[in-house]
Amino acid sequence: MRYHTRSHITEARPPPRPYNPRPPLCTVFWLWTSTDQLLGRRGTSSTLWLISSKPHPPPRSVKDALKALFGIALYPLNRGSMIELGAVPALFSLVLKDGRVGIVEDATAVVAQVAGCEESEEASRKVSGTGVLVDLLDPATGSSLRTKENAVAALLNLGRCGGEKAVREIKEMGLGGDSGAVEGTREVAASGSAKGKAKAVALLTMIDVGNELRSGNENGNRILYGFSDSGFDSLVSRSSSN
Repeated sequence: MRYHTRSHITEARPPPRPYNPRPPLCTVFWLWTSTDQLLGRRGTSSTLWLISSKPHPPPRSVKDALKALFGIALYPLNRGSMIELGAVPALFSLVLKDGRVGIVEDATAVVAQVAGCEESEEASRKVSGTGVLVDLLDPATGSSLRTKENAVAALLNLGRCGGEKAVREIKEMGLGGDSGAVEGTREVAASGSAKGKAKAVALLTMIDVGNELRSGNENGNRILYGFSDSGFDSLVSRSSSN
């Protein structure tokens, strides 16, 4: 005789997960970057709201939001839309109000990407963003090397996209002569990553401080920002291709 015991067995099932109406940021990030275009203004607005709605939101949430924004900003045509939606004031507010090193590093990385469009100069000027970036380069602020690299990249993009007006503002904000900001930029040129070094040299060249800081060593060879002429030329060449 065959006994049907299946009806008497109680299967162990995991408890149902609570319903979450919002997709995880990693899903949003994948969706945007995989299609190379900004698919939803509402999603961007929600992400910006997350990083600016509370004085000290959870670090993990903020870092996920910044990761999503960074991915969006990698596609050049998205940058103008991000500025239109208020990305610049939200990001600079985060840099100024949140002292957590990792958050400031990630926020300035997004700023550097967003700065690579024509609309960035005006948006940055409205929130005194250039001054903030210059201050981050000053050793007195205690910024990490990665933050300084991001500030260099952002200022370089602002100068390239904003033209003479943007370059003049960068100088007026304190990046010139023998200022602390120039010292911080030289630190990036000497100790940063390969891309960071190239961009730092390109920034110093753009603001015309090369002649002020060029000197000779004991062998009569010219040195600029800690590099020989050949090393300097190589870095400038690499920066122009990035």
